[in-house]
Amino acid sequence: MTMPAEVTAQTRNCFATIEKVLSEAGFAMADIVRAVYYITDPKNADAVLAVCGETLGDIRPAATLLVVAGLYKPEMLVEIEVTAKRQTEPASANYWPLGRQSTATNRARRAKDWDRS
Repeated sequence: MTMPAEVTAQTRNCFATIEKVLSEAGFAMADIVRAVYYITDPKNADAVLAVCGETLGDIRPAATLLVVAGLYKPEMLVEIEVTAKRQTEPASANYWPLGRQSTATNRARRAKDWDRS
């Protein structure tokens, strides 16, 4: 995939990837409870946030916007990280932070759930 040069298109690509990964894991965009937006130029904030509004609509996750010195590749202008909480399952098994899932933490949660049975 070729990375678009424009920040709006990059933001839309980020959300398309997020939606695909969430879906593959059994989550929906409505399950997003936290979002962190990393941008390399503060002038791009309004464009990124406009796409966020279009994409998320009524979904209102806790959000942080950070301006960083750079991302993995120089042509990258935006990166988005989300945490999703499945809305229909017990709270003990719901959290799945994309890119930062801890196997040890999940094992501990599952063990704790089994102890309750």
